[in-house]
Amino acid sequence: THTTHHTHTRLTHTRAFTPVADARTQSNRNTTPLPSALLQRSRFGAMAETEPKNWQEARTVLREWRENNVRKSDEILRICQWLLPKSAGKLGDEVWAIYEQAFVAALDCDNRTLQQQYHKQLRERFGKESVRVQRLDGMQMESRGGWDKAEQLYAELLEKDPTNSSIMKRQVAVLVAQRKHVEAIKLLNQYLETFMTDFEAWQELAELYLKQQDYSGAGFCFEELILSNPYNHLFHQKYAEILYTQGGQENILLARRYFAQALQLNPKSVRALHGLYLASLKTTNKGRGNGKDLAAFAKEQLLEIYAGTPNEAILRSALRAMVGSDEKN
Repeated sequence: THTTHHTHTRLTHTRAFTPVADARTQSNRNTTPLPSALLQRSRFGAMAETEPKNWQEARTVLREWRENNVRKSDEILRICQWLLPKSAGKLGDEVWAIYEQAFVAALDCDNRTLQQQYHKQLRERFGKESVRVQRLDGMQMESRGGWDKAEQLYAELLEKDPTNSSIMKRQVAVLVAQRKHVEAIKLLNQYLETFMTDFEAWQELAELYLKQQDYSGAGFCFEELILSNPYNHLFHQKYAEILYTQGGQENILLARRYFAQALQLNPKSVRALHGLYLASLKTTNKGRGNGKDLAAFAKEQLLEIYAGTPNEAILRSALRAMVGSDEKN
């Protein structure tokens, strides 16, 4: 794998690369499904109205959100404020991961009182010179716009431990927050030379390439992601969209194949159906399979999904417009 194949200057989440300031705007829009422990209940996210049944349930929710990189900051703070004062002693060593999770949520919500409270607990446990605590110090600097101070701190920490992946990710987050996308791309490529199997990093790099409209670079990232997880329909779908955007008969024909593969993995993906329909219209007599038949299949599936909904008429009109546009071209 050549991770530096595309170092020149263009997709999910609430991830390790998310700038703290950006996470504030995302915390209320995260659409990640509720953890399995709470699926039997109405809406655990509305903690203003609902409390956990017990401390075990609260711990399970926080654990699943950590493991899935979910950054529901408002909900996390509510749970932690309910859990930590009366049940911290029951959580064992996991309590420190929860304190850290709560601290990051407090940064996202700009709650400085809770930031100080949770930081104090972590500082007393690990020491103010620990990398774990200093990384949180850097994130606090980020949250207050202290980009230069945060960058300097991260650089000093990496001098002591050049392979600390979490610190490298914060360096990227600082650059992204300042919209220094070219520099962030370069740094991420360097990071991936060491951590080639960090697929979250490949996704972040793809998003940055897309922001720079470097579709070749983004496509390369999704090729890596598909190799890592060939059963993720979203990777196939995104790669198909990139190929379709690049244009040209060869790319669109390849896009058709990847849209079809995405649909094999998730037959009800409306976005992939739209993509297959468009790509098939433009490649009716190309490649294996009949483009007209594929377009007809995609159209039939879309109409079935939208049948009886308020958007059915809009869909029919859009499909007719796509056919007319393709005929003109």
